[in-house]
Amino acid sequence: MRHALTAIVLAALAACATDSGPPQWGYKPGESAPQVISEAEAETLTTQYRDFKLKREEISNAMAATRDPGARARYAQIIDDLSRSMEPLAYRLRSAGRPLP
Repeated sequence: MRHALTAIVLAALAACATDSGPPQWGYKPGESAPQVISEAEAETLTTQYRDFKLKREEISNAMAATRDPGARARYAQIIDDLSRSMEPLAYRLRSAGRPLP
């Protein structure tokens, strides 16, 4: 989980340093997320981010409760996948000056 959080922080720092969005999220060189988004988009992004965050917490708790190495590995992969899914949402919200839930 620490690796996933480190990846999120590094992606956010890279986005801020270059003022352009990561190409893996569909941004062209020099293009960044809009600084103004509608309330509806902000609500949608916030809801999606919160849902991923809650699911990641649920999986993290399940991982802590099991001693099976195979299950732990699967849980760790799911946590990483969820964290990667959260990154573009967080970037878009932050770019628009919106708080993360």
